[in-house]
Amino acid sequence: MEDALELIYARRSVRRYLDKPVPDELILRILEAGRWSPTAGDLNPWRMIVIRGENKDKLEEWGKVGRTIIQERYTWEKIAGDFEDYLLSRG
Repeated sequence: MEDALELIYARRSVRRYLDKPVPDELILRILEAGRWSPTAGDLNPWRMIVIRGENKDKLEEWGKVGRTIIQERYTWEKIAGDFEDYLLSRG
């Protein structure tokens, strides 16, 4: 229990990042950890997208699309597949 509390108290939010590529192995470990995190009703509705290189510059555009979807009150589960296809089609 004390270990868990120490992890919670030591948590921090990083807002400045290095311009350095993240190794594939580390990305896979992080994604796997997220996949195992608990969800309500054990639904595990995960959709994870790794964005690298030139695609990072398109995040603002993708964020606008995401905000529009939320504003129109669509549920993520309903449009997740279509949204992922949209992002992939935009290159």
